[in-house]
Amino acid sequence: MLDPKPGEKIVDLCAAPGIKTSLISWLTNNTASIIAGDFHTERTKIMKNLTLDLKITNIHLLNEDSINFPIRFENYFDRILLDAPCTGSGTFLSNPEIKWRQNEDFLYQNITLQRKLIESAIKLLKQNGVLVYSTCSLYPEEGEYQIMEYMDFLEPLHLPTWLSPSYKINNSILAGTGRLFPSVHQTQGFFIGKFKKKG
Repeated sequence: MLDPKPGEKIVDLCAAPGIKTSLISWLTNNTASIIAGDFHTERTKIMKNLTLDLKITNIHLLNEDSINFPIRFENYFDRILLDAPCTGSGTFLSNPEIKWRQNEDFLYQNITLQRKLIESAIKLLKQNGVLVYSTCSLYPEEGEYQIMEYMDFLEPLHLPTWLSPSYKINNSILAGTGRLFPSVHQTQGFFIGKFKKKG
């Protein structure tokens, strides 16, 4: 989805444990300049060990708060991956215990965090830069409704046809968004959106 290119400046805002970041590095032949950040110290340590094991040299790891990303530049990065923290409602098959955490307070907590992360990503992304936003959630509040708030800043981009359409909002599909469903794709449940930052 991110379609990273060699030589680009890329950020993975919620990167740990580092599998997606490592794949981005591999797809760019280790030539992109990648910053991978995560709030959780222990998960960041796991990411460090993974990148060392894979002999990846073009990733700069940060144990940081991506809401207040510790970099001076705005409108700077070519691509940003934001696989945001969420309720995990799409992962019940592999994590059945998560269903007992589902309630309005837990949902609101995650929605609030996601909004702050999206706003941080938009600020960091350069004009015409690409943002991929995803959550492993089946709730529209963490997907379609969430991203609708930022369509003044984002232009939808084309998604692969193998994705299912996202949920209809006001009787229409939100362009640039799609979903993965366990029953259809034999995966976890995901919302995925791909956008270009407007000028």
